[in-house]
Amino acid sequence: MKQAKVFGTSPNLNRQKVFTLAQKIILLFMFLGAINFVGRYYYCVYIAFLLFMAFEKGKIRPSVSLFSLVLLSLFVLLFDDSWSGITDMIKPFTYPICFVMGYNLLNVQNNVTVESKEKALGNIIFLVAFANFIHFALNMITNFGSLSRNTIDFWTKSILSATGQMALACLAIGVACAFLFSNSKPGHKVLSVIILTSILAYNLILAGRTLIVMIAGILAVSYIYYMIKSDDRIKKLKVFIWVIAIFALIAVCYGIDLFGIRTAVEQSNLYNRFFGEYSVINVEEDSRLDYKLAYISKMLSYPFGGNHIFAEVGTYAHDLLLDTYDRSGVFTFLAVLIYIISSIANMVKILKSTNSSFFIKQLVLCTYIVLYMEFLVEPILIGMPWLFATFCFIDGAVSKLITEMSRAEKKTLRI
Repeated sequence: MKQAKVFGTSPNLNRQKVFTLAQKIILLFMFLGAINFVGRYYYCVYIAFLLFMAFEKGKIRPSVSLFSLVLLSLFVLLFDDSWSGITDMIKPFTYPICFVMGYNLLNVQNNVTVESKEKALGNIIFLVAFANFIHFALNMITNFGSLSRNTIDFWTKSILSATGQMALACLAIGVACAFLFSNSKPGHKVLSVIILTSILAYNLILAGRTLIVMIAGILAVSYIYYMIKSDDRIKKLKVFIWVIAIFALIAVCYGIDLFGIRTAVEQSNLYNRFFGEYSVINVEEDSRLDYKLAYISKMLSYPFGGNHIFAEVGTYAHDLLLDTYDRSGVFTFLAVLIYIISSIANMVKILKSTNSSFFIKQLVLCTYIVLYMEFLVEPILIGMPWLFATFCFIDGAVSKLITEMSRAEKKTLRI
């Protein structure tokens, strides 16, 4: 695999600070926000932003991404009449705030290298993914042995839907799959396997198809990208053999019921939901597509939101864009759409860059794709606004890395 060139690489890289003390404190509160501490992620984000304003000399660089997020926040405030207090009014503004903080937290000092900024971006993604996974793991421990899909949330002690709990695992899936198909340390690969296995284990209780599809999909994306970019045929062959061997081992272990794996699966909520004696859902059926089509057919009738389509259809569209349209109208819909398109552009710029490392490309690819998959199946701004705020935080940092790589390239050309 070709090693990407990193401009300004220094032998003293390991001694350079990735984050200042003030930035580490800010990141601590973003960690608490990503873990949705006591169900109040937005408090943590605003505390982080106050610290950011007090200690950081960050710049707000005008961009399509930031402009669309500001408009999104304003349009939600104007057209979404579901808010009932000051906290509901300020929640949407966490999106541009998170983007601005993510963008500026890659600033340490003027002579820091692009490679060090890549490390900072990686740490930011690891931090929020780990926070989400801790929340997921706490819920898993809390609900061990539950016979219901809709289990108790660790922080709020109230019922949290299975889909809400699944969303907590998205970023962990992206990071784990990125590590599996990259030149990472064996320990990181083992930890990734443990994380993915634990997610699948809890899904036996949550009984959802989404997590299974996500893990399979992101593993495929990561594997294919590795195979395309690798120039080492021997390594590619070894990876292929390992993949086949692992799947064969899983099949054998399930077939002989090693450690009671098959028994656990066939007695689980997941199995009973789709294959059990009293199951009412066919694993091949999915009414969500019907809901999306119903929403699309009624869009022109209700251009300014107000939850009218929800009232007629009786459920959400389970789609970031369509549910946003129904709740807050066409202008909010367009703001979200523009932002998503700009974030896709950021992902493509990283993948096409000749200056970024393979691992950071793999990490960004897996992280973005897994979140886009989640955006396609859930009403994010309504039920999981913390996840969208987290995505804005990551995307802001990615935007900064793109800016730094562009500057480094221009500087090298002048030399």
